[in-house]
Amino acid sequence: MKKSWIIFFFLGIAGSGFSQTGDEEPILVAVDLHPTWKGCDESQDSLREECLEKNLNGFFQDFIIYPERAKKKKLEGLVVVQFVVEKDGSVSNIQIIHDIGEGCGDEVVRAIQHLPKLVPGKNEGNPVRVLYKAPFHFMLK
Repeated sequence: MKKSWIIFFFLGIAGSGFSQTGDEEPILVAVDLHPTWKGCDESQDSLREECLEKNLNGFFQDFIIYPERAKKKKLEGLVVVQFVVEKDGSVSNIQIIHDIGEGCGDEVVRAIQHLPKLVPGKNEGNPVRVLYKAPFHFMLK
């Protein structure tokens, strides 16, 4: 029986912020302190990101199930999603940017919806909304 692997790389999007229309607060892509996993928030920003990536990798390795339809078709490839880490650490606005089909994108969205609250990003000492983009590699081994 073949094993299946999902490799996750967490990437913050570099650049300046962009605003939503209406009264919503802007979603930023460049912040003083990036969101992180609870327990990683006392670290320097570069270590916060490393700690977040390590914890997210563990979470997704345990949580994501390679869809049977994709396994049967021996489908491998990259699913890219973006989402917002809100000021309270919750995740919102999950969008699939690139999907390989057969339920892989839906499985990534399902997993992201079950993330525990994160420690929010900060700008000038205040919690802010932060946009993240993340690729997930689905590979059969």
